[in-house]
Amino acid sequence: MESKILSSNGFLHSFSIEELYVLTTHWLSDIVYFEQEISYFQSLISRYFLPNVEEENVLLIKSLSSHFESLTLRKEQLRSSIIEHQEKLSKMLDEIHVEDESHYNATHSAIESKFFDFIKTLRQVKPEFFNATKFSGKLKKDNFG
Repeated sequence: MESKILSSNGFLHSFSIEELYVLTTHWLSDIVYFEQEISYFQSLISRYFLPNVEEENVLLIKSLSSHFESLTLRKEQLRSSIIEHQEKLSKMLDEIHVEDESHYNATHSAIESKFFDFIKTLRQVKPEFFNATKFSGKLKKDNFG
């Protein structure tokens, strides 16, 4: 049985339970990548930016750090939702009779929307991070003086 749903960006899709399951597997792989990327940015902030930035730029760097902490929390919530959804899909794949695929497609669409919102926010924070790197060159004078 195929169901048609509108994705978070408004396109009409038809997914079987098998396809939904595969998509969630790809999402979990993406989450691992985003986790590594966020961790890398956070380590740069804590190791290089905060200890070495001029006092007038500390608030900017701390705000950026706060954005990454928020993304880390959202990523964990998203991972939990995806895993829970995937487990339900797995149970459905094991059943002979599929009762209500449309419910799982709707759940999938809601998680997809959160996933794309997460990616959008990460893409908004990354330019802020790269813009803030210009302040890393303005080291505290007492480090070299």
